Amino acid sequence: MSDEFCCQCCFEDITNENMVKYQINNNSVWLTSNYCETCVDFLQEKSWKIFTDQVEKADCKKALQKILEVGPPINLRDKSGFPNPLDTNLLTEIDKLLICRENKEKSAKLTGSLTGEKRKQYINFLENFKFK
Repeated sequence: MSDEFCCQCCFEDITNENMVKYQINNNSVWLTSNYCETCVDFLQEKSWKIFTDQVEKADCKKALQKILEVGPPINLRDKSGFPNPLDTNLLTEIDKLLICRENKEKSAKLTGSLTGEKRKQYINFLENFKFK
């Protein structure tokens, strides 16, 4: 691995001790994240709150529409950290993570994100904020 491979978030060198891999689109191929394990953990812990804060703090119609068009995340999604190899402009949710130092698979679900009926109710709630 090149010495130039560093986390695109904190700029620490990425090594086998802090490397994270991910899978998307139910593909069995593991892709290497551009973020280190520390930054992936932080994003997994904070991204749901960041999304809900953005919804609450949107100060104009255009900003709120943009947030709501993307919709509430369930799993990690970040174009820089987890690029989709088929189209780097796509914001793609991650299916699974692999923590390389432990060689252990981990869920990519965000802390606090909603699934099932609760997610449907939240989306319906958000729909009330959309501007026609």
